[in-house]
Amino acid sequence: MYLAALTPRKEGALFTAASLIEDAPITVMVDGKPWTPKNYDDRYEGRVTVRRALEGSLNTATVRVAQAVGLPVVIETARTLGMEVELKPVPALTLGVFEITPLALARAYLPLANGGLVPSGGGVVETVADEGGRALWSASREARPVIGAPEAYVVTSLLEGVINAGTAASARAAGVSGAVAGKTGTTNEGRDAWFVGYSPNLLALVWVGFDDGTPAGLSGAEGALPIWSDFMRQALDIYPGGAFSEPAGVTHAKVDVTTGRRATAFCPLVATEVFLAGTEPPACEEHGGSITEQVERWWDKVRGWFGK
Repeated sequence: MYLAALTPRKEGALFTAASLIEDAPITVMVDGKPWTPKNYDDRYEGRVTVRRALEGSLNTATVRVAQAVGLPVVIETARTLGMEVELKPVPALTLGVFEITPLALARAYLPLANGGLVPSGGGVVETVADEGGRALWSASREARPVIGAPEAYVVTSLLEGVINAGTAASARAAGVSGAVAGKTGTTNEGRDAWFVGYSPNLLALVWVGFDDGTPAGLSGAEGALPIWSDFMRQALDIYPGGAFSEPAGVTHAKVDVTTGRRATAFCPLVATEVFLAGTEPPACEEHGGSITEQVERWWDKVRGWFGK
């Protein structure tokens, strides 16, 4: 859903990581009946950035973004990532109402981890050789692009935030270091606990639950993340991944996180954010400096007008 929101299109809303969205109770009519999603802990943060909405798994903010983007666009994006499971354009789609296997979900994350590319093949056997070591057969590992590398990088940046400052922050405390990105997932009553995460060269997914659907009562952070963290901590010691490679078409800008606009010298709360080139927000106009500074800025504008 967030990939759909961040991908430029001819029509529909376009979000950036710095865009602001309301995280507050919401009711949506579905087939004439009210549907009222809630955040995991029934707490709401008010106006938040898209980055914070994803980092904190804020359900009501996510539903609002999905409504603005359009559910058919979300489904189209899921298909692009290779998700062939049943998906219908209902509001709960964005919160994981439809079932998927762990392997299928892991494959859907591959383009995000792999710069927009997905391998054409895949399997356990790489090569078949004879007794002399001569290769008789090798698996095809050609990759094809399914999403843009800049879009994959921006979403990966958001998912890094999930681990550095969001619902998966305990992975760091568990000893997972380096560049990693991922997402927790929890269904109603803790029936399913998910975590999928990746480094630049390794992706792993953990699902915790019962085959008969009995609620386990665990969130993704409680049930799946500790297992993922234990595995990745050891795996990355053997296969260190370095840093995620930043492609062309990505820029960075300082933004005022209270307005979602590009920060000026007078903004009180500033963070560096990543953008698709050309989607950077306009400058913040809510925070001014001293009278002298504001006059200087006004005079600079006047001189610029005359210079034209």
